[in-house]
Amino acid sequence: MVGICLLSVIIFAFRFVSGKTVIDTNINYVSDSAFVKEPVHFKIAPNTGQVHSWDFGDGTPVVEDTSSFFSHTYQEPRNYVVKLFVDGKCTDIQNLEVYEHKIIVNELSGPDFYVPKSAFVNDKLSFTDQSPASNTWEWHIDDDPAVYGRARDISYTFKTAKTYKISLKVNGKDNYITRYIEIMPKPVDVPIASNTGGGAGGGAKPGGGVHIDYGPKNPPIGSPDNGNKPPMQPVFEPPKTEEPKTKRGEDISNAQLSSLLDEVSDGKKSALDFSKYMCDNLDIPVIYDGSKYSFSAFCLMLRKMKKVKQIIVTPSKNPNNCITSMVVEVKKKKGFLGL
Repeated sequence: MVGICLLSVIIFAFRFVSGKTVIDTNINYVSDSAFVKEPVHFKIAPNTGQVHSWDFGDGTPVVEDTSSFFSHTYQEPRNYVVKLFVDGKCTDIQNLEVYEHKIIVNELSGPDFYVPKSAFVNDKLSFTDQSPASNTWEWHIDDDPAVYGRARDISYTFKTAKTYKISLKVNGKDNYITRYIEIMPKPVDVPIASNTGGGAGGGAKPGGGVHIDYGPKNPPIGSPDNGNKPPMQPVFEPPKTEEPKTKRGEDISNAQLSSLLDEVSDGKKSALDFSKYMCDNLDIPVIYDGSKYSFSAFCLMLRKMKKVKQIIVTPSKNPNNCITSMVVEVKKKKGFLGL
């Protein structure tokens, strides 16, 4: 008798872990995801026409029904064990993860681009939408109703000195974000009057330009014409200045970026290892789980996460190949019974 009871317990435990049923009646979820305070739809397959008893795992009373379709609403986010009984026999056990609703911040849907306060006529300027979740764009210059560009990045050369309006909408939404820029005339090199004019008055030479003569003013020392004249002054070449080099980010694919973040979660890498891809700006915005973080803060948070299974990254880059923002999704491993 003891052996029979022990065998029954083992069979029941196997059914609980594996989800196998005595009667071939299973629980199917109609909804793709389950969230608190929203109905979760369950469906029985096949419909036996018998009385079904539902235990939704949240402490609510067991519900009996004969239909093959039923809905239930959960009030707290966590993992629930859902059981289905037919004529008093447990036919299926499933785990259901119910999630808390996240408020999506405005940065995910609205445009975000930088415009300098001023520039000069005939300067070619570039503008880039920094919003990571944008996928369509409509740029307008001034009040022109025609769409100037439909890409994330545009360039424009302003031909007239005045204040211009630059507008952008993304993802087909009606609301525009508008920025203003003051275009000024190009500065002109004004000639400086010479202080070595001819005659006793020392007036400026006709034309008003500065005349610089780097040739020797006196004969070489020791020549018959030198006499007591002072030696000529040394001539100095003006220093040459090098234009600063624009930083450019190194190439990296989305898969390689995800792999590096995997190493951050394992403690093998840090935010500093991404500097060459972000042009030394480690404070770029990162959208994760509906919230916005700096990249440095996200890396610190990632190192504390447990059971990281997969990291999916969608970066945005500027024309210099520098990563300027990213959207990150972290998938975690499930433990025993999906917990």
